[in-house]
Amino acid sequence: TRRAGGGGSQAIGFSADYEIACDYDWFCGSSQVPDFLSIMAVPSIECRSAYCLSPESIARPVVVPPGGVSPSSGPFTGGTVVTVSVRDLPAFSLADVSMDAWQTVVGGVDTQLSRPQALSLSQEPGSTLTSAPSGTLTFRTPAAAGYGSARMCVSTSVSLVRREACFDFLYTPVITTAPVVVVPSGASPTVSELSDLFLVVTARNVPLVNAATTGGDAMIVATAGGASGTVTVVSSSIEQTSFSFSAPGPWSVGNLTFTFCFSAVTGCPTSSFDVLVLPTPHPAVGDVFPPSVLSNTEGTPMTLTLHYVDVGTTAADLTLNLTSGGVSRALAVDSVASTAPSTCANRGCTRFVVQTTVPANPAGSDVGGPASVQVLAAAGGANGTFSYIASSEPTLEAMDPPSSMLVTRAGTDPVAFFLRNFPSAGCKERGDCAAEALAGGLTVTFGGEAAALVNGSAADAVGGFLRFSVLAPRTGHAVAGVPIVIYAQAASEEGAPAKQVEHSISYRAPPPTLSPSEGVMAGGGLVTVTAVGWGPASAEVADPSDVKVTLCGTQVPALEIQEASSDAASSLVRAVFAAPPCGTEGAVAGTVGIAAASSALSFVYFEAPEIDTGAGGVTTATVYGLTLSGEREVTITVVNLPQAEGAPTVVFAGVTCGFGAACVVTGYGNFDGFVKLTVSIPPSSAGTKAVTVSAGGRTAVGYFSYFQPLPEVISARWCKACDTSSRDSACMRTGPVCAATGKAPVEWAGSISGEGVLTLEAANMPAIPFNASTGQVREDAGGAMMAAVVLSFGGTSALARVLYSTQVSCALEFSMPNLPAPASGTYSLSVTTRDTAPVAYTASFDFSFFDDRKELSCLSLQGCTAARVGAGAFEAAVTNMPLMSLAAGDELIVTFGDVPAESVVVASTNSTLTVLSIDPPDMTCAVCAFQGGKRTVSLRVEDKRDASRFASLPFTFWAAPSIASCAFSVGGGQVSVSFDQPTDRAGMAPQEQDCGLVLSPASLAPLGSEGVRCAWGDDAQLTITLGPDTTLVPGTVLQVAGARGLRSRNGISASSSASAAVTAPAAPVAPAIALSGKDKVDACSDVEIAATSNSPRPLVYAWTSTDPDLAASLEWYQGGQPTISAPELDVEYTVQVQGTDFLGTRTAVASFTFTHMSAAAPSVTFDPARTEMYRDEPTVILAGAEFSACPVPQADLTFSWRQAKASDDEPDFPALLFEGLETSQLLIPANALRAGAAYTLAVQVTLSSDASKTSESTHTVTVLQRGLVASIAGGSSVEVSNLGDLVLDASSSSDPDVAPGEAEGLTFGWGCSVRDSSGVASACRDTSSRLLGDTIDLSAAILTVPAGALAPTASEPYDFTVTVSKGGGKLPVSLTMPVTVVEAPIPSVAVANAGLGTEHDGQLIISAQNRLSLSGSCSAAGGVLSWAFSPALEVTDCSDTGVYHFGCDGHDLVVMEGHDAFIAGNTYTATLSCTDPETGAVGSAQLELAVSDPPTGTGCSICTRSTQNCGNNNRCVKEAPLTSSLQWMCCDFSSSGGGRLEYHMKMVPAGSDPDDITWTEHNSKVGSVTAVQTGTTTYYWRVLDTRTQTHSEIMSDTFVVTAEEEGGNNGNGNGNGRGNSRGRRRREGDASAGG
Repeated sequence: TRRAGGGGSQAIGFSADYEIACDYDWFCGSSQVPDFLSIMAVPSIECRSAYCLSPESIARPVVVPPGGVSPSSGPFTGGTVVTVSVRDLPAFSLADVSMDAWQTVVGGVDTQLSRPQALSLSQEPGSTLTSAPSGTLTFRTPAAAGYGSARMCVSTSVSLVRREACFDFLYTPVITTAPVVVVPSGASPTVSELSDLFLVVTARNVPLVNAATTGGDAMIVATAGGASGTVTVVSSSIEQTSFSFSAPGPWSVGNLTFTFCFSAVTGCPTSSFDVLVLPTPHPAVGDVFPPSVLSNTEGTPMTLTLHYVDVGTTAADLTLNLTSGGVSRALAVDSVASTAPSTCANRGCTRFVVQTTVPANPAGSDVGGPASVQVLAAAGGANGTFSYIASSEPTLEAMDPPSSMLVTRAGTDPVAFFLRNFPSAGCKERGDCAAEALAGGLTVTFGGEAAALVNGSAADAVGGFLRFSVLAPRTGHAVAGVPIVIYAQAASEEGAPAKQVEHSISYRAPPPTLSPSEGVMAGGGLVTVTAVGWGPASAEVADPSDVKVTLCGTQVPALEIQEASSDAASSLVRAVFAAPPCGTEGAVAGTVGIAAASSALSFVYFEAPEIDTGAGGVTTATVYGLTLSGEREVTITVVNLPQAEGAPTVVFAGVTCGFGAACVVTGYGNFDGFVKLTVSIPPSSAGTKAVTVSAGGRTAVGYFSYFQPLPEVISARWCKACDTSSRDSACMRTGPVCAATGKAPVEWAGSISGEGVLTLEAANMPAIPFNASTGQVREDAGGAMMAAVVLSFGGTSALARVLYSTQVSCALEFSMPNLPAPASGTYSLSVTTRDTAPVAYTASFDFSFFDDRKELSCLSLQGCTAARVGAGAFEAAVTNMPLMSLAAGDELIVTFGDVPAESVVVASTNSTLTVLSIDPPDMTCAVCAFQGGKRTVSLRVEDKRDASRFASLPFTFWAAPSIASCAFSVGGGQVSVSFDQPTDRAGMAPQEQDCGLVLSPASLAPLGSEGVRCAWGDDAQLTITLGPDTTLVPGTVLQVAGARGLRSRNGISASSSASAAVTAPAAPVAPAIALSGKDKVDACSDVEIAATSNSPRPLVYAWTSTDPDLAASLEWYQGGQPTISAPELDVEYTVQVQGTDFLGTRTAVASFTFTHMSAAAPSVTFDPARTEMYRDEPTVILAGAEFSACPVPQADLTFSWRQAKASDDEPDFPALLFEGLETSQLLIPANALRAGAAYTLAVQVTLSSDASKTSESTHTVTVLQRGLVASIAGGSSVEVSNLGDLVLDASSSSDPDVAPGEAEGLTFGWGCSVRDSSGVASACRDTSSRLLGDTIDLSAAILTVPAGALAPTASEPYDFTVTVSKGGGKLPVSLTMPVTVVEAPIPSVAVANAGLGTEHDGQLIISAQNRLSLSGSCSAAGGVLSWAFSPALEVTDCSDTGVYHFGCDGHDLVVMEGHDAFIAGNTYTATLSCTDPETGAVGSAQLELAVSDPPTGTGCSICTRSTQNCGNNNRCVKEAPLTSSLQWMCCDFSSSGGGRLEYHMKMVPAGSDPDDITWTEHNSKVGSVTAVQTGTTTYYWRVLDTRTQTHSEIMSDTFVVTAEEEGGNNGNGNGNGRGNSRGRRRREGDASAGG
């Protein structure tokens, strides 16, 4: 109504017709999903296919880390309100979502809980069913039966498509009572009265604590004797919590009560236990070396370890007295050195090494017996004891093994003896000790039983020793202190007296063997345990209850005794038990035993592997092996599968995937906690089929659904003009474009005139039998058609020809109907064949008819494009649409897709041309989805009076660049920012790498203060290199809002202000750690093991050991260099360590085996500790030898190398490499070893003056395997003419592990695809629309496509992909070459690398520090060549031969090093153009150059060996005396180039020129050197990426060496330096004979 005049109202009436809206459930059919969200936003009576979505396109939800679930834990009584951040959840109200919850209880059974209560759901504006960038769901947790982890899922259904996102929620106990103490551990349950108290307490029945996020330390209230201290949470789980407590002393002697409680528990109920406070110990002497001294030897250096004297004690504070045989003598104190921890502040923890010199026995030079050294200090006195040995007394100088051996090695491994004065004192002078001993009936007994003399011989060794070896009698009983008696008559002495030397040995039982040695955490698996060495008691085992197994704190009886026996030579018990459940993942210590004996064992618990079908997982395919998106491969993620060298075994729908099978594993990656595989999908019948993935004895099972897809029309394209007279010329060609005109066809519409040809592509139709020559449907013998193909247009429309037809897809050409009044609407295509009759396969599609005389064009300079928001008006022209007036709104409807124009103004109009000024709308509607930064819609100008009178063309809106992903690199040293579209790089030139140009000021601080760079790898990829001091962590938000605006590459969009939280890598690769140290440690040295990693940031380490006592001492240490004390000497121990980086990614477990020896033998170290090499790389293994730290004489060292096979399967090492080798270096030439094999080498080092001082260490050489290399000659992309043959040569592809001259054994498979204007890829077809594989050989190394077979390309090139395969477990590898085809007779051009650099995935990876050498070729005789770079290099003058050595107009291009022409981190395209001098035609080829970043790290330093430690430079000691052992270390280096890192070092003494000294190369980031020259020495380092040949900046550090030798005032004092490795012969090619 409207108000009329001054009062009343006047009604205006009109009619409105209501019609039924489109039934999209029916219209979209069973193969598609209605987009109801968009339909509700823009309701319509007409059915529109745009609102039918592929099920595969429905968004797949994922929970967004970090903090995606908050809180992530709560009481098992339920009621916790939880907020979940979820991306791509296609739900928009609470009614759309459903929630479920399960809890896994002991035994592995899933119990379903009550449904969580969804409370609210919100989505980011603009979210659709296909994209919902950010959503928030809140819910209330249900009650659970008890505490533990629960799996919760939120799901929604779109029609029949179900989507689900799952996450874990931890139900915690409800605590009301006091904590239960499990074990107070740490330094000791006792404390000295003067010492600080340090305890690590583990308690159960306590709340879960997270110190990082909840201030957990404050939740624990603890006191010691009423005094508070510092509490630190060590670890916390729902089962138990461990925390440390420290408080300063002193304490009163007696019991000290420690009390604690958790404030989160109501009332804070307390628990307590007593700590015994001990009085400060009196001074004590620990180790004395040597333990024995010859009575007639003057000036023997001796060291004593002194405990519990005052801090800061010096030599002046000590008095030493020697007593032997009642005779005393004062001794001089040569030196005193503290070896206590730097934190030691009272004498309760002090430890000093005192050095003195012992004279000959004061009681007589030929008198033996016990002696003592009294040490007097201010705090009191203490005695150390040793023995004098008479000069003529027979003695055992050394035995190997020194004191114990495994019972299983008795009778197999020889026991070596070195004796002095045996059998007579004079034999050593005569050199006939061996002959005299053998003549005197040399015998050795073990426990009274004779041992066999190896080879029946003995030998005289250097130093006057008698050396021989025996095989100990076999035994089955592990027992300590078995007496050894060595007997012989001394024939050279009067009366030929019998001489004997006594010693002892202990037999140890080996660890029991378990089969299997691992099992699921749910328990229940049967395990066979075999224990040997328990002796006679083994035979008494009769009943399963006699054997008890304890694992994970649970004792279980044996279920079966398979064998129990014992005799003099062996004993064995073999039993079967069921593994109990365990809540701990990884190695768990346990025991197995009988009443009389027991042994420690280790069993590995693991979570059962599962195939993860969560976010992004595709689990459905057609029976043809195609996903709904048309892919032929699927990515399978398997959690809890052990990492392996090769790809796991995959069985897919009954097909074992492998070389030549219908299913092939094409990609494989090991990541933290999971593996990812890319697998081709084999065809299969419809139904649910099993998929299994197996590795390391574990198998995961998943399921895959196959279905018969419904027929579907993929495209409908109309061309106005078409030559259908020849079968060899299809109506459309690549682009797609109409072959006759070169213009793009009209999509989903055709002319009302009945002219032209319509090409339909359909999928999932039955194969149509047709004549390949004519394209006509075949007839049977009776002339009847073998198929009926009907298009429902009616009229004169008919099938013109079949272009191709398979079960997967077909292409058909139809004539257009000549109808009196064709109407737009829904039509159908039906196919019936003899095999399907009477059933017709039918697919519906939308189609419009229009007046093709009307054409629309955009008149603006930027074409038919505009910014998403705020775009200005542009002019457009439409032909043959005259207007009656200038009021556009009265006559025209102008729309952009379904959105009307903001305004339309008629600029001019006449009978042939109308010009309009159109203001486009802001494309911000809820259904306006953008892909790749753009949204292309149909700009349509329609006559209001006649809907068939319209003109349309594509119009593209450009959005400001948004961040598609923002994630750490796999190593964490960089952040990769991917944008949704190519950008203008914020106008940054390659040399402009200031992050402030593109990122907001608030985003810069977390990146670090030094070395931060932002470089564009391409227009859509920004790489941020972080500084060493970065604080960036997952969850930190970075925003694009720098000093320059970032826009779309064409500059049309608005400036971006996008932001995103940095995430952990989608597929994190665990850092690698390496352990270095001595595997044989002499009596006077500490056990030193260092862990280093390739992580750019320090790791947190978790240490353990197979020995329970050693494991307990390492339990809470988290650094890289633990203090290790071997529980027993001469026993082999293994320590294990796992590191965790700042991303939470865990390394593989590394192990190191060592023995702390009782002897004073030299030790061997290797650089690196383990060698990893490639077959074709020569490698030098350096065995560094160090003298014993004990005060023994030094002399030259000799080396002996051999192979010590770790298993029978180990291949033979080339024996020729050992011949005559007596130096410390072993050169392994290229191609000497087998790829994929491991070799165990042993090096024995012996003191040349004393053969009893010897030790042997082993070293593993692993020959790594490389993947196959695919290569296509010519460059990264080429341009060719279709008038000549296209030749693509992949014959240079290779298997790098094949030795020169051997057959590669490669197979080749070519494929070709091309993308249309909308980005959809399809298989390449020739000009007759036949698949290339139908006419040419796609299995040859050199692919030849005949001239004229390929139509010229339109907007996109042909992508030719070669896949190189080989049997034997190697993954196939593919490489794609884009090929642009033109009709002009242009020359063929090729580009190749002619210098340094590595080809990878079509790019040449180069270093900005090295020379670039490229070579090119051109098919045109006398062709004019020209080289160019995009973006331009920093130096552009091609006439400068100092930079461009050959200029830029020849076949060869050389860009010299040293001119900063290339900027690291950028990607360049090198283009070689060739102009034919006769025709002027120009051809070109391109090669992409990726300029690698140099390796980065926190630096290199040199310190004394015991003080070197990454991350703790305050500990580093930089001054030491001559012969000291020093260690250099380069910390936290990594490289984006992906190559193996080499560490180059040079030592430059003061006054020397660094340029005169060459670099030495090391494979390890840790190295040892000996202080050999006094003064200040400068050390230089650089780190090289061997793949890209890019090195870091040069770093330096200094060290001062003082004149006094470490270890005493005589020349033979210490021996902490390296030995001289001189041998009698140097091998040709040895870099040095030095040690």
